[in-house]
Amino acid sequence: MKAFQKTVLGFAAMCLFSGALPALPVQTAVCAAESNVINGMTYEESNGEITITGFTADLPDELEIPAEIGGMPVTKIGAYAFSNSGLTAVAIPESVREIGNNGFTFSNRLKTVTLPENLGRVGSNVFSNTPWLTALKTENQMVIVQHVLLYAQYIYDQEHITVPDDVRVIGGGAFYCSSMKTVTISESVTDIGNDAFSSCENLESVVIPDQVTAIGEGAFSNCGKLQSIALPENLRTLGTMVFSSCSALQTIAIPAGVEEIPPRAFYSCYALTEVTLPETVKSIGEWAFFNCCNLQKCELPQNLKEIGENAFNCCAKLKTPVLPEHLTVVQERAFSFCDQITDITIPASVQQIGKEAFWKCEGLKKITVLNPDCLIYDSGRTISNQTNGGYAGVIAGYGGSEAQFYAESLGYTFESLGNAPELARGDLNGDGTIGADDAQQTLQAYVNLLADSSDGLSRRQRAAADVNRDQQTDSADAQLILQYYAAELSETAITWDMLLQNP
Repeated sequence: MKAFQKTVLGFAAMCLFSGALPALPVQTAVCAAESNVINGMTYEESNGEITITGFTADLPDELEIPAEIGGMPVTKIGAYAFSNSGLTAVAIPESVREIGNNGFTFSNRLKTVTLPENLGRVGSNVFSNTPWLTALKTENQMVIVQHVLLYAQYIYDQEHITVPDDVRVIGGGAFYCSSMKTVTISESVTDIGNDAFSSCENLESVVIPDQVTAIGEGAFSNCGKLQSIALPENLRTLGTMVFSSCSALQTIAIPAGVEEIPPRAFYSCYALTEVTLPETVKSIGEWAFFNCCNLQKCELPQNLKEIGENAFNCCAKLKTPVLPEHLTVVQERAFSFCDQITDITIPASVQQIGKEAFWKCEGLKKITVLNPDCLIYDSGRTISNQTNGGYAGVIAGYGGSEAQFYAESLGYTFESLGNAPELARGDLNGDGTIGADDAQQTLQAYVNLLADSSDGLSRRQRAAADVNRDQQTDSADAQLILQYYAAELSETAITWDMLLQNP
């Protein structure tokens, strides 16, 4: 039997280090990245590409940024990389596709700039407070260089603006605080930068061509008169706060291909009543629809996996949503103050309901939790329909589930859906097999406990994880689960008693 045990241990180790099994987490040292320097510039490498991140005291007055460093292309100039530098001239190579926010701002000696022809994205205020941009602004209301519209701010003498045909990129902050009512963007434009139309308080309508694939952070934020906008069918990326505080915006349809509704995308869009989301959307960011107090309809796509904190907080008119089967977590305050939610089902895929997720949902009469192991934050404010945080409705779930423990601990009414099936020893996820994922979850629970945190397991999972029956969840249990799995992979007869009798 000892020989058998060694065989199992050896096989488990071989699988673990050969990649046949998912590796269990181990502690690793975290070191600060070394600063790479070339010709007075600091840079970072990621995925075989170089980003210029800053400069040193040795930065020359006249700089020609190389197209390659160490055989890797220089593709980006990071945010604030040359802010407040002493540059007088800079040549940016054709390899650079993006310049981050404030890349050269307050470089008050910069008089000569050579931009690449194929620049794809320009952040906010990249060249603000530089002599180079100041000189160009004296010549034209719109500053366009190498197909990039860099500046058109504070235009007060035109009700309608047409972006010229030769513009490919609208730079960050380009139209900030201009007073036009309507804008037509030319068919040549593919990218709208951060804050491009932010605080254009009179803007009522925008025509965006189908070629636009990305709209940057805050691009239309604080456009208080914008009632509707048609997003292009080739759009793939929306930036954080892209339509935040557009208080007149009433409806919007997100085109297929967009995978994320970013954080604060529609923050405080008070007039918004309906949002159409495509099946491609997989996540809704934190605060995305916060305080959209007139939002009534937002059907959640079936591929949605994540709803962020406060995503629908204070959406008082939101009708009861159907939560998709791929959703894994209902985050903190995701649906708090949603008074029109009446009877909601938490699908079996959801593993956790966060703090105050359904706090003060005054119309909530019943919540059904289909996953018996779904952890519910232990507070009367997590599920409540009363101003004092109490709950007069029904919580439905399986007998022996976390939902039952939550309801009974607070004196709430519990409705049983029948008894939950027992979890087999070592099968934490209840999929009918004992595998490396069960060992991983057990070890993670142990790591959590070592960090003085919750182990993240339900009562049923905790019992299943304690395979050696010593009333603890620890690395010994994880190792035993992995050994059991390795024996089954090798088609070796195995039982828990065999493992425990021959450590």
